[in-house]
Amino acid sequence: MDDDYENPIVDILTAEETPPDWLIPEMFLQGGFYCLAGESGAGKSYVSYTMALAIASGVPALNGIVRAGSPKRVLYFDDENSGQDRDKYLRRAWQGLKAQNHKEPPLGHLLLNFWPLSFALGGEDWPQVVSEWVERLRPHVMVFDTANACFNIEDENHNAEAGAAIKAVKRVMRETQPTSSAIVLKHAKTRTEKGQVRTVRGAKIWKDQSDGMLFQVKAGGRPRKDGLSLTRLIPDKIRAYGLQRSVYISPRWTDEARNGLVLEGSYKPSSEHRQREDRDEGDD
Repeated sequence: MDDDYENPIVDILTAEETPPDWLIPEMFLQGGFYCLAGESGAGKSYVSYTMALAIASGVPALNGIVRAGSPKRVLYFDDENSGQDRDKYLRRAWQGLKAQNHKEPPLGHLLLNFWPLSFALGGEDWPQVVSEWVERLRPHVMVFDTANACFNIEDENHNAEAGAAIKAVKRVMRETQPTSSAIVLKHAKTRTEKGQVRTVRGAKIWKDQSDGMLFQVKAGGRPRKDGLSLTRLIPDKIRAYGLQRSVYISPRWTDEARNGLVLEGSYKPSSEHRQREDRDEGDD
């Protein structure tokens, strides 16, 4: 052992508590590696695009769960959705933020801070491509939609392959100052043979190596007439920092033409949430 090494334990235990550096308060720390796993049709791309646009423009979203603040640079890699779908999601999310906040998110902020890239990754050279974009933009957060498509995953059940992708992302995160956050979108599933246990589809290491795992799950009951589903964001487990309780999301269209999608957020379930989730078995 190096004789010059000083044990930091006393300084750690006696230091005053300081506010953490949040990307999204009470949800994502700046510099953390997170997974957002969504059930089929839950709308994880809409949620992630809405949060990303809010972060980049500095406006609140989900009724203030994403708080207003200084705009931060967002690098969004979408290798899951077609270009047309991606553009429609973005327009609907933007119109939804406009309707919820009664004003237009500043396009000037988005021009400087939001970079949506369609099918830029997916090859064997994806780590180099990400690194080049990070060097150019120095983002506060990178979003990868979704893991298999972005990271050229051939066997999603292979822990070693997933582990190599996670290691590569974390290496690129450290190329920025402050350290960039990463939000990786995954598909979720329920292990019925283990008593309705939620997990990610594929390798378990995504849960083990993340700083936080969030599941987006749909409420029970029949589909709504408007085609939208009530959902919740649920933390996989409670950690020192991050989401401590469910976020209830109630979507609504801005108009009959469905040009915009508003995502109402709350830490308390609406009456419709309560009615539908009373029918569910084994939740939380």
